[in-house]
Amino acid sequence: MLRWLATLVAVACALALASCRAADSSTDGRDDTVVLGWTQIKPRHVQLPLGDPIPTTGATLSTTDGVVLVNIWASYCVPCKKELSLLQSVSAAGTTVVGISRDARASFAEDSLQTAGVTYPNYLDSAADLMVALDGAIPMNQVPSSVILVDGDAVAVHVGPFETADDIDTGLRLARTTS
Repeated sequence: MLRWLATLVAVACALALASCRAADSSTDGRDDTVVLGWTQIKPRHVQLPLGDPIPTTGATLSTTDGVVLVNIWASYCVPCKKELSLLQSVSAAGTTVVGISRDARASFAEDSLQTAGVTYPNYLDSAADLMVALDGAIPMNQVPSSVILVDGDAVAVHVGPFETADDIDTGLRLARTTS
C-alpha cells in the first residue's frame, strides 16, 4: 500500500512540474525546442481583449495603441504567481500591462491577483485563444510567457518567467526597435 501511494505521489509531482514547463517535444521530426527569454517575431495582429474580464482587479483594457506588455499566466504556476508583483510594479511605473490567465475559472485567478495586489487588467483565456492567435510563437501550454504588442501587433515574445524589471525593459527596448 505504501509503495502504491509513493508511486501516486511521484506521478502527481511529475504532472505538476509539466504544467510549468520550459520545452515542448514532439515526434513529428520538428525541432520544438523552446528558447527561453525574448524573441522577435514576424508582426501579427492580435485582437485584445480575449476572454472574459476578471473583475477582481477592477480595471479593463482601454486601448491597445502604443506598447502593451501581455503576460500569460496561471494560478497553478508558481513562477507565474511570483512575477505578478513585479508586473504590478512595472504597471504602476507607467507600462501598459495586461494579464491573460489560462485558468479554467476566474475564481482561481482572482485569489492570486488579490494576494499580489494586482490592479492592471486581467482576462480569462482558458481556451488559449491568444496562443492560437500567435500561431506557434509560444507553445500552447507554456506559462508564464509574455507578448509585446505595438499598436495591436505582436512583435516579440518572452518564454519563461521574468526575474527582474530589467528582463521586461529588454523586451520593451526590442519592441521600440521594431516600431
